[in-house]
Amino acid sequence: MRPPPLGRLIVVPALLLVGSLLVFERDVPADAIVPGSNGRIAFESTRVGTDYEIWTVDPDGAGLAQLTSNTVDDLNPAWSPDGAKIAFTRDKVDGTCTSAKCRAVFVMNADGSNVVQLTSFQAYLEDVGPAWAPGGQTILFSTDRPTNSDRRIFSAPVAGGPTQDLVHSGFDIGPDWKPDGTKFVFQSNRDGSARLYTADANGTNQRPMTLSGPQVPTRSIGEPSWSPDGTKVAFRGRVLSTDTNELYLADTDGSNTLSLYDPGQPVYEPSWSPNGQKIVVSVDFGGSVGSELKVVTVSNGNASTLASSNGEERNPSWQPTAGGSPSPSPSPSPSPTASPSPTASPSPSPSPTSSSSPSPSTSPSPSPPPPPAGIHVEVSDNFFDPTPLRIARGETLVFDYVGADQHTATDGTGMGLFDSGPVDGGGTSTWFTFSSAGRYAFVCTIHAEMDGQLRIPVRVQPDSGGRHRDYTVRVASDPASGGAVHDLQVRRPGAKRWRIVERAFTDATVSFRPNAGVGMYRFRARLRIPGTDASNWSPVARLRIS
Repeated sequence: MRPPPLGRLIVVPALLLVGSLLVFERDVPADAIVPGSNGRIAFESTRVGTDYEIWTVDPDGAGLAQLTSNTVDDLNPAWSPDGAKIAFTRDKVDGTCTSAKCRAVFVMNADGSNVVQLTSFQAYLEDVGPAWAPGGQTILFSTDRPTNSDRRIFSAPVAGGPTQDLVHSGFDIGPDWKPDGTKFVFQSNRDGSARLYTADANGTNQRPMTLSGPQVPTRSIGEPSWSPDGTKVAFRGRVLSTDTNELYLADTDGSNTLSLYDPGQPVYEPSWSPNGQKIVVSVDFGGSVGSELKVVTVSNGNASTLASSNGEERNPSWQPTAGGSPSPSPSPSPSPTASPSPTASPSPSPSPTSSSSPSPSTSPSPSPPPPPAGIHVEVSDNFFDPTPLRIARGETLVFDYVGADQHTATDGTGMGLFDSGPVDGGGTSTWFTFSSAGRYAFVCTIHAEMDGQLRIPVRVQPDSGGRHRDYTVRVASDPASGGAVHDLQVRRPGAKRWRIVERAFTDATVSFRPNAGVGMYRFRARLRIPGTDASNWSPVARLRIS
């Protein structure tokens, strides 16, 4: 194992331990998810031809299948609670719709057969974003009925019959059901800004969701998706109008809001996996790349590509299947019943070393010092608390083993930065000082369900000013060592892609002179050990040039 380049891990007995106006940016997502096992993912795509068709794919990216094929757009797929049917939106251009597209809600079997129209086509009017009620008897959808003057939320019986106007207080779109069927969440600009609201199943008792917590967006808040265990809502949003949308999580009362996934490109249309451990989103890379589907792990924010082509891959919806029930959603402040998702293979334990070596030591010294000042994380029975969390460069993370069982605190990035080895509970601490910006995972190698995430931002000094000067981007508190290097990226004003500023350097700071005019520059960094692995990219730091 390589010597840890960021600090040292020591085992000792513990002494003590919104608002912009809502923009209808894309077709309203349809992603109501009820508890179950993870089935296939339905989505809309232009990978074949010029119009959107409905496709499905396995969660590992295999088994791609095209369900619809025609010359009009098929959009917004949404799985039924039993996973047997898909509701979707279909366009129609005919004698009554010559100047604008008409859209109506349809239902088909999971294999694309037996297509049935649920709502009627009306000139210049659109029914979009269907969301099945958990009982499977009704479907919510967004519409500009009856006068094309605003957006409302209607319900329609799946068996056929009259629709019902449930919500009509402004631009109300994107409904998604609570899994027990008692409420639904939606987005609205009724107070002049994009916000989330909840309502009872019959449309009454409409209340705003007041967001609070570590990271709270103020703009472009929408496209909510209720977790299958009913404890959290995923949604997209951003802080500044010049930012890109990120994936956020919040408790259902709006508390504990935090950014889970920020790829640097706009994130849209989150949909939970039925077991509550993953969220699939569409990420818009723009230009010739288009949109891709990414699967994000809820417990640590890591993402993998599910579907990518030269076209657009959008509006994913995850199929529930019989025989499963969701684990409680991984939480920013886990309770003893929370059960985060499994993580990667454990890092190897280090060999014992002398006190002069920077490698971790799992044997207490004869006169152990108390834990240093730092951020404390409890390691209890089957969870780390709190996680995810955010610290500054050069801060120390102290793991306090307070449970009855034996655990480890082990680097989960694959770089082998630290490993406590097995530690008994009841008053023991280990710690590790993180120098470099990035997003780091940590795991317990004894209990596969235990993992956590740490976010360390870069810093720009000063964070605003004119064009004709140099700025300092600090990526670490100390130079990297032990074979580790830093990578630094920038996204310049108006750009959609990240570009390398400097690669594979060990210094703690980088000098940067703006070269793309006025506006907002964004920076992110990571730590990497060539030949092994790397941290994820750090939270973004901003530099405003005027």
